[in-house]
Amino acid sequence: MISGHNGLDNIIEYVDVIEMPDIDDWLKSNTLYFTSFYALRKNKSAQIDLIKKMAQAGVAGLILAPEFYLKYLDENIIELSNELNFPIVKLPPECGYADVIKLILEEIFKENYKSIQKQKSKELFYNLLVGKFDNREDAYKAAQTMNIDLTKFGMVMVIQADSVNDYMGKKIDKSKIEKNIEFKLSLLNHIIVLREFRNIIILPILHYHYNDIDNKKLKSNIYNIASEIRTQIESEIDNITVSIGIGRYYGNILDISKSYEEAKKALIVSRSMADKILFFDDLKIYKLITKIEDKEELIIFCKEILYSLERYDKENGTDLLGTLKAYFEYDENMQISSENLYIHVNTMKYRIKRIKDILGIEDFSMDKKVELYLALKIKEIL
Repeated sequence: MISGHNGLDNIIEYVDVIEMPDIDDWLKSNTLYFTSFYALRKNKSAQIDLIKKMAQAGVAGLILAPEFYLKYLDENIIELSNELNFPIVKLPPECGYADVIKLILEEIFKENYKSIQKQKSKELFYNLLVGKFDNREDAYKAAQTMNIDLTKFGMVMVIQADSVNDYMGKKIDKSKIEKNIEFKLSLLNHIIVLREFRNIIILPILHYHYNDIDNKKLKSNIYNIASEIRTQIESEIDNITVSIGIGRYYGNILDISKSYEEAKKALIVSRSMADKILFFDDLKIYKLITKIEDKEELIIFCKEILYSLERYDKENGTDLLGTLKAYFEYDENMQISSENLYIHVNTMKYRIKRIKDILGIEDFSMDKKVELYLALKIKEIL
């Protein structure tokens, strides 16, 4: 290896030999070229120009033949190669073109075969997630042709990047971030990774059947996988947090589509949670809210119930909505609520009285509490 070490992960799709001086129109991206540099042996500027054009064309790299016709490669070319991350390799005397090209073509064939199999397996899982199989037998037959053991699957996670900003507060292209997440997760061996619009779908590979295992242990194992995934993403990609929704486990592979729909609902709520990893089973009241398909009706309901408080907060720079939320979360206990809001208990009492005045009520009836509590929960996920 002479130079361009940082380009060693360049993709190679084709192999070709070049010995002509003018090849600008022949350069092809993702191609690894072999040359002896015979045609350009006396023209250093042409050699430099060739490296520039190859890098611009997306060429994978350049292999110099054993019968290299230059005594040495000019330092300017080596420096340029390193700068452009363009690999240049010199073959040892015992290696001929044919030997190396044969090995490379064999690897390209293997990679193409793997790519085709990977695409077929993705199609299989997509079809399972959207419920396209009529019976388990058809699903298992399709999986067997790809050596996939469907008994190791039964649960779905859905991941989404939260709001992403760079250090200057400028928005970053989310689609690029999501592609980066998908790529990094695809390198892990214990999960299957798919993508649908903004959702990155994870199917954990389970190494045993969970029918005889209690739900607590199952959730613990899956939570650990989700936590590991989140940690890896957030540690390797700057300025990002992710939310993860997890569906139920189903022993019948055809029911994995249910787990997928549940995971998407859990994802919506997880974005408003501190932990940002949420099982569908833990949705509680949110489970009812996410079943309401008419989102406009939810928005209208929130506005009807909370509008007067929202307007007061906006006009006065207060946070009475936050106060009310804490009041309900801590079972209407003034002392505990005030401690968690870092305010004096008398301030808490004053705020609750102010809330009642704004709402035009003397006390919180059960119906009013239910309305307010539901509206606050809906607001969290809208």
